[in-house]
Amino acid sequence: MKKAYIYPISGRDSTGVYNPYIDNFVKSFSKYFDFVNVDHPSYSGILDIRNYLGKIDYVFFHWIENVVDKKGGYFQMIFLVSLFYYFKLKGIKTVLTVHNRISHEGTNLKVKSKLIKFLLRNCDYLIVHAKEGIGFAKEFSGRDDLNIIFRHHPVTNEFLSASPDKVIDILIWGRISPYKGIDKFLELLYDKRMENRFRIVIIGKVSDESYGEQLMKFQNSTIKIINRFADEEELKRLAGTSRIILFPYQSSSVLGSGVLMDSVVYEADILGPQKGAFADLSNENIIYSYKDYNEMIDRIEAILKTDKGIDTEKRKKFIEENSWEKYAEFIMNQFNS
Repeated sequence: MKKAYIYPISGRDSTGVYNPYIDNFVKSFSKYFDFVNVDHPSYSGILDIRNYLGKIDYVFFHWIENVVDKKGGYFQMIFLVSLFYYFKLKGIKTVLTVHNRISHEGTNLKVKSKLIKFLLRNCDYLIVHAKEGIGFAKEFSGRDDLNIIFRHHPVTNEFLSASPDKVIDILIWGRISPYKGIDKFLELLYDKRMENRFRIVIIGKVSDESYGEQLMKFQNSTIKIINRFADEEELKRLAGTSRIILFPYQSSSVLGSGVLMDSVVYEADILGPQKGAFADLSNENIIYSYKDYNEMIDRIEAILKTDKGIDTEKRKKFIEENSWEKYAEFIMNQFNS
């Protein structure tokens, strides 16, 4: 069995935000790779890989551009770049999953851009979760000969039927950050004097206190904002009683979305921007999409007026075809082709 190193496995995460992607990735690929560092969280960022050089065949990178923001970030970046000469010399394969166009964290963006360009040009494999990511990788790197693998972000759970009692018109869930455009959506409702038109629940941990204070100004009798994470059971209850799960994203950095893929298992209509993975699923008639905010409002009203709803059989088939197990199998076939 091949040995692999995966980034990040950090012991320094103080955000309180749990992203299951890495755990699911390791679990689904464990029949193909022995991940040497999963039981040894790093307290030194990518420098930790020094403990495994000479023992690995593959390196998997996720959100590696954010290394610039870490302690000693510039030094870590220089070390990372220099590693690629060693990887090439030793025949170690490098795999970068391109989750976003650019980091959602708005710091050190120029340096991150240079690092991403280097990684796009030098990694052996690039995995993208949105077809738009193929064009982005080629354009941003300036190369047309990249080894790019497209596959939808995997779906974790099975399809969950909804409650017949729909008490929520719009549910927005997941970590609440400025790039998701929630404040812009609520501001638009007030501008159009539609702030009492829909029964809205927004639940998730707000990324910073000042942004949370800004959002709370929009709360009223029909707009409820809950500043904490929803556990699985609560989310099932909320999604099961919601007509629409809304993604009012504004950021051009969006490509894939884990929250989107976690939402497709619920029997609710999903509405997101016509970009990235949202556009892909809209083109496959799994979700609805909008081009701009005015169209978003029109789409919301149209969805709420119809009783037709989603094609549950098509949604179930999509979920079945995009499990983590099938994802790992597909990627391995690409590696071996």
